[in-house]
Amino acid sequence: MSKNNIFQSQKAQTMLLYHSDGALDIVAGAVLLNLGLDVINQVPTTSLFTWIPILLLTSIKRRFMLPRLGLQALGGDEKRVNSWTIQSTVGLAVALLLISLLLLGDVLKLQELALPAWLPNPYGLAFGLAGALCLFIGAWLIPLRRFFIYAAVSLAAGLLSGFLLPSYAAVFLLAAVMVGLGVRVMLAFMRRYPEPEKPADPKPPLKKRK
Repeated sequence: MSKNNIFQSQKAQTMLLYHSDGALDIVAGAVLLNLGLDVINQVPTTSLFTWIPILLLTSIKRRFMLPRLGLQALGGDEKRVNSWTIQSTVGLAVALLLISLLLLGDVLKLQELALPAWLPNPYGLAFGLAGALCLFIGAWLIPLRRFFIYAAVSLAAGLLSGFLLPSYAAVFLLAAVMVGLGVRVMLAFMRRYPEPEKPADPKPPLKKRK
C-alpha cells in the first residue's frame, strides 16, 4: 500500500478525527517538558511527575473529546475507541522509557566512547535521532501527518544540540513545538465541536394542597 493510500484510508480518516483534539500532542509535549527538567537535574531515572501526563490522556479523551464528537462519529464501537486510547498511552510510555534510558541511564555508554572533538554533545544528537525515530513510527502507524513535522523538528533539534546547545535544549525545543501546535489543534477542535448542551434538570412535581 502506498503512502497516499495509507493516509486516505477509512482508518486514517477515523484516527485523524480521533486525534483532532490535540490531546496526544499536548500530553507528549508535557512529558518532554518534565523530561527536560530531569535532564537539567541530572537524575538517574525519570521522576514521577514525568509520567503523570501520560496517565491523564485517558481522562482527557473521555471527558473532553468523546462528549463533543460522539461515539457514532468514531464508528460506534466503544471497546475499539478505548483500545486506541490504550495504544496511545502504551506508545507514549514505551517512547519515554527508551528516551529516558538513553539520556538519563546512558545505556549506550556515550561517555566511554572515543567520540570526535567536533561532536561536543552526543546526548543531544542521540535524543534527536531517537525522538525522530519514535515520532516517525507513530506518524506511520497511527497514521497522523503532523507527527512527521515533529519528527523533523526532533532531528533538527538534535543536530543543534549535538553541536551547539546542551541536551535539555533539544528536549525543550521539541516539547514547545508539540505543546504549541497541540494547543492550536485543540482550539480549532473546540470551535468546530462545541460542548454539547446539558439537558435541563426536570422540575419537581408540584405538591397537591390538602
